[in-house]
Parts: sequence; C-alpha cells; structure tokens
Amino acid sequence: MRLMMPLLAMLIILTSSTCRDTSNKTPNNKETPLNILDTLWHLQSLTLAGKSQAIYPATLKINEAKISGNGGCNNFFGKYKIEQNRLTISNIGATRKYCPKTGKFERKYLSALEKVTSYKLEKERLILTLPDGQIIFSPQPTKITQNDAEGTIYDIIWHLKSFSKKGRTQSIQPTITLLIGKKKISGNGGCNSYFGQYRKEGNRFTISGIGATEMYCKETSNLENDYFQALEKVSSYRFGDNQLVLIYPDGELIFGRK
Repeated sequence: MRLMMPLLAMLIILTSSTCRDTSNKTPNNKETPLNILDTLWHLQSLTLAGKSQAIYPATLKINEAKISGNGGCNNFFGKYKIEQNRLTISNIGATRKYCPKTGKFERKYLSALEKVTSYKLEKERLILTLPDGQIIFSPQPTKITQNDAEGTIYDIIWHLKSFSKKGRTQSIQPTITLLIGKKKISGNGGCNSYFGQYRKEGNRFTISGIGATEMYCKETSNLENDYFQALEKVSSYRFGDNQLVLIYPDGELIFGRK
C-alpha cells in the first residue's frame, strides 16, 4: 500500500503535465497554411459549369490579412476566411479601368472567386473549388496565348499534322487543311474540298453540316471519310505554340500553320 501511493502521485503529476503541454501548443498550421500564403499565384485554368473557359493572364495573392491580385485588367482586393481546407472569399473590390478585350473574362474570374468553398494543394498547384467548377493556379506564370480571343485561329490555313483515333495515329500523306472563318469552316480533305458550320463558346468547339465535292480518290478516300467523321465529333479545342488541337471522343486532330 505504501508503494502504491507514490506511484499514484507520479501518475497524477505526469497526466497534468501532459495536459498543460497540449493546451500550450500553437494552433495547427493547416488553418493558416504558410505554403499558400505570400505566393503570387498565376491563373492556369478556369472551369465553370463543367466548361473550360478561355482565360487571360490573372493572379491571386493570399497574405495573412487579405487577398489581392490582377483580374486581367484591374487590380483587386478582398477578404477571406480559411479553416483547414475550407476557404471563402468575400467583399471583392477592384479598380475601374475599362478593358474591352478582357472585361468579360475578368467579371467571370472575380465572380468565381466569391463562390470558392475549399482549396487543395496538388503538385505545386493551388486548386480552388466552387460549386460549379474549379480555379487552378500555378506559382509560375502560365504561357497563355491571347491570340485566340483576338481572332488568330481564324482566317489561317491550318495543315493537319497528326490524326489520332482510338489511341492509334493515322498515317497522313495528302495535304489536309482547315480554314476557320467568321461564320463557317472550309478546307481540303485530301481529295475533296469541304465546308461546314461551327459553334465556339469558350474552348468548346463543335462542327456540323459538313458538305464536300464528290471527286473519287481511291488512295485517300478512307482517310478523308475518317477525317470528316472526326470533325463532326469535335467537342473542344486548345490553341498555343502555333498549334490548333481539335479534341473529339476518339482522339485528337492536331494542326500546324504549315
């Protein structure tokens, strides 16, 4: 019994010491993660309602008191609240420069920031999640070609460089071209001239109503038919580094300037 009393006293002292240590610990850094603070994040992609949006260079910086950045034209600022991986942004204000080329994008971007509900860091990217999409940032500037918004995919004769279908690259011998005008497409399928209509919204791109001349070319007819069918299945595109890529469920059509 005499041995039990000292042991019991020691247990009480150790327990109380452990409790004091836990209560004196600093708050978990996850609530204010230093690895997202004070970094100038560069916009990499913006997805709204399942659709990838055409973007311009834009930034976001989160410090210990507020957010700030540039929306493609105007500087902005606002408040935020962060708790573990939950993030909300509010009270965004901005300067009032008028920029006809980037104004519509900027409004979408700032509106999306105010809908953010959470974030995660993944492979050095900051991903902000909102109910109908995502905003992805990189710590390094992303090379964004603004030429698309200014019409550079238009009125250029694009030459087919690569044609993939179900994981296989098709052999391309004849010259297959595509010209995107203001209202329609046209080109050569390797034998016949063709034409059609298209619709573009953000980086969504669809083609319909393809018609063509009716020359018979034995060596190229199969490839030409596959090409026309692929065009009518196109659902989106990307553009950069002098390449136009049309994406469809079975593969990609990659065009170059020459």
